[in-house]
Amino acid sequence: MCLVMGAGDVDELAGFLDFLVAELTHAGLAATVRNVLGACELAAYPATPDDHHSYAGGLLEHSVGVATLCRETAQLHRRLRSDLLLAAALLHDVGRTIELGRGPAFTVTDDHLVEPFELPAGWQRFESMDYGLTNPTCFLAWAVDYDGNLISFGSFYRPGLPSETAPIVLKLRQLWRTSACWGDPASLAAPTSTLNRFGSPLTIEQEFADHGLAIARANNEPRRGYTRLRELLRCGPDRRFPDWHPRRGQPGSPRWFIVERQCPELVEQLRSAPLQPVDRRWAGEMIDPRWEGAHGHAVAAARYGAMSRPGPSPEPEKPIESEAERIAWLQQQALKRWSEPRENRTPAFQL
Repeated sequence: MCLVMGAGDVDELAGFLDFLVAELTHAGLAATVRNVLGACELAAYPATPDDHHSYAGGLLEHSVGVATLCRETAQLHRRLRSDLLLAAALLHDVGRTIELGRGPAFTVTDDHLVEPFELPAGWQRFESMDYGLTNPTCFLAWAVDYDGNLISFGSFYRPGLPSETAPIVLKLRQLWRTSACWGDPASLAAPTSTLNRFGSPLTIEQEFADHGLAIARANNEPRRGYTRLRELLRCGPDRRFPDWHPRRGQPGSPRWFIVERQCPELVEQLRSAPLQPVDRRWAGEMIDPRWEGAHGHAVAAARYGAMSRPGPSPEPEKPIESEAERIAWLQQQALKRWSEPRENRTPAFQL
């Protein structure tokens, strides 16, 4: 089962938790609850290891849900001691912060992982990259199917200069059949020790370009990128698995799949990525940048690729094989033409 809470929900849940605590009228109980919750990081933990709410932030979501039910029950049954009931609900699972480790930033299940398969020629392909000189540079190869599902199907992961990395990636491009690449704008703009003919240092972007590898600057907004990756990994109950997946047609499909055998570092890092700690800005809403800079280059490269937001690959037109199909095609084209504004219509004939 694949469940993920959106990063944008954390602030809303934390605000509602504060509201519930403020509902306590007993001064002693209110002080106790505030002190206990102040020492816990509910947004960083799951509620259970592998059952309900088993993801980072699940403990916060579960605690707010239980406390809300208890508050509403106390309003219906006036003989209940509402303060005591609400305080117990708010604190009933705080021991999980000691029992369980912090929840993972991402949920990756077997449904996200696929074996290598032949990609249709009509699927759009592209790359994303995160550069590292002493740390590994990561290139990821992506494909987009006709329904807009993303497939990470290839990777390069090792440190090196642009002059060392570019020739290898250019050879991989022949295998991947890719040409466009999105990269970290900050590292691409960083100067190198190589000087141009005017005596100014070349950037990483220019170094790669000089070796035949053009890289476009990607969107580098960590919070939005993190949310985007989680949305792609989220298994929608009404979303059907694509035809090429072993669970073809069944509900509960994500929108991002990974060929594990070809992208082992990506899978490993997605499963171990920690969230920003609670004592830092944007806690729980982005990957810890210190971890990402040292150990998460594949996750960073995935973020740049996901933020390029590619659309579904256009499906190839099927050949017309019968007179009925030809008539249906002509009718479709006529409807399409006459549905356009008059000034945009293409003349049916010209003299």
